[in-house]
Amino acid sequence: SSGGGGLVFAAGGYGRKGEGLTQMVDVYAVGRGTWSNVNPLRTARHSLAMAGTQGRYSAGTVYAVGGSRGGNQSSTSAGGRKALSIVEAFDVGSDRWTQLGRDMSMPRLGASAVCTNGAIGGGRSGDCLFVLGGSNTQSKALRVVEFYDPRIGTWATLHPMIQGRSFFGAAVLPTGDIMAVGGKKGQQWLTSCEIFDSRKGVWRVAASLGKTRHAVPHTTYMSGTARGSGGRRPRGYSVAVA
Repeated sequence: SSGGGGLVFAAGGYGRKGEGLTQMVDVYAVGRGTWSNVNPLRTARHSLAMAGTQGRYSAGTVYAVGGSRGGNQSSTSAGGRKALSIVEAFDVGSDRWTQLGRDMSMPRLGASAVCTNGAIGGGRSGDCLFVLGGSNTQSKALRVVEFYDPRIGTWATLHPMIQGRSFFGAAVLPTGDIMAVGGKKGQQWLTSCEIFDSRKGVWRVAASLGKTRHAVPHTTYMSGTARGSGGRRPRGYSVAVA
């Protein structure tokens, strides 16, 4: 396999009924139109974020960010959902996942992640990973934004988002700015959007969506419904391009 925008990765989440969390990673080769498997994640999880690099410094790297080892997205009981701070990096050339030597400062699930190769506030540049928002184990929506520079292997905290949100969309704009779209805060579904100015290092409000948008995985909410006996379990996988 090769990088250069020709691969789509789908990782984590839940497998077929009764299988529970999966470490499986499927890869779609755009040029061939076929799916195949690569080495699995080191840690099985759902509600993770993923992002891939296609630039100068770390082409062919896919990051699997945070997520949860268990429980559905509304569960905070003992042994249930627990937000993770770990980040794994997949090297396309060597077909190998490694856990970053340093975790994020904030455990989170339902976050969004993007990679950009443009300059950001403070003069940094290169194929950098941005992790935005998400929620903690107690379902509190987070505003925290963290930045990982693979050239020096360190994390930095950037200006927080205006609105805490989880299970939302994020994309890098042609200007190099980053846009956060919709999502969820507690039991509130959001139409709000905001943009991170990559040169000034601050967020600004963008026009809102006409309808709410979120990406909460399917769960069983019915009291007393056992897993695998009629309820829907969280899928919670994530997709990235590299």
